[in-house]
Parts: sequence; structure tokens; C-alpha cells
Amino acid sequence: MARSGRAGFVSGGDIMVITLNEVKTYKGLEDADDDALLTVLIEAAQDWFNRECKRTVFAETDTTRYIDAIGEHLDGLDMYVSQIGDLCAISSITNGDGVAVSTNEYTTYPKVLTVEEPVFNRIRLLPSSNKYWTYTTDYENAISITGKWGLFATAPASLKQMLKRLTLYAYKVKDTDAFETIVIPDAGMIQAPTGFPVDVA
Repeated sequence: MARSGRAGFVSGGDIMVITLNEVKTYKGLEDADDDALLTVLIEAAQDWFNRECKRTVFAETDTTRYIDAIGEHLDGLDMYVSQIGDLCAISSITNGDGVAVSTNEYTTYPKVLTVEEPVFNRIRLLPSSNKYWTYTTDYENAISITGKWGLFATAPASLKQMLKRLTLYAYKVKDTDAFETIVIPDAGMIQAPTGFPVDVA
């Protein structure tokens, strides 16, 4: 059965996946003349990556999402959080009636996250908790889950490498108007400045 749920967001702030020093060390840059520009390009590279993936890849800090207490994302004691967003760590859950759900009152699937399964698919209230997903007055955004909403809580090395390459590519071609056609499997042809790192595209 297809499941979907509506969620509200409270941002936990922007997190830098890679640092200025990491980029400069990778490129062998020593002077500080372009530090401000490189910092802007690092932020732009991360924003671009998240937009292209259409999801938050890296979540270092907690954020809160508010979830409807009625909908196809709920099935009895199960909440299918994978239809709401990528959740890789849970700090707290508050039911729609304002009562906290403690860690011994629910379980997650998968129970242990791995590289192959980096996010939770669903949260199930344990029968022993005598709880069910509920609300008091309005069901919209009644349930809140605070945690790390993203694919990874710690950025993998492969992601950091991609962002460094993308940042330095933008730094290299900032003054060029030369474009070339790149053929990418499953994406067709795109126009990009000369030298765009195809492995990142």
C-alpha cells in the first residue's frame, strides 16, 4: 500500500560537510586571499548536492519534524517514517496528545542502521507501551519527532570527496565562459562549463 504523510519543519541550521582547511589542503592552497570565496563555494556545492539528490544527505544536528496523526503513513502501531523523510537518528518522539514516547516504548525497523540501510523505514509502538498514535484537538502536525533527518549523521568519505571536487571545480572555472556537452547515462546531454567533474555529475 502506498503511504504518504505531511510534515512540518523546524530547521536545525546549516552544517558544513567539508571545511575550508580540508579544501585548501586537498588543493595545496596556502595563502588566504580567496578564503571568503572558497567558503561561499563550499556552501554552494553543498546546496547544489542536496538539491540534485532531492533530499538532505548529511544531518549533523537535530531538527524537529511535525507529522499528522492521521494518514496513510500510519498503520495501527506503525509509522512509516520513510514516507516522510530520511531519519538516521532519533532523539525524542512526542505523541499527538503531548505525551513523550520513551525509547523503551517503541522499536525501529531496521533495528540497526548499516551502510546498506542508513535510515529508518518505520517506527512501531510496542504493545506493552499501551500507547497508540493519537492527537488531542487537531491531527495536523500533532506528532513531533526530533532527530537527525538526513541520509547520514556523519558524512562518509565519498561525499566529502565529491564536495571538495565540486568546490574546486567552481573555483577553477569562476572566470570562464567555455561550455561543453557532456553525455551522462540516464540523464541525457547537459551543458556544463569545460572540465565539469563527470563523476560528480
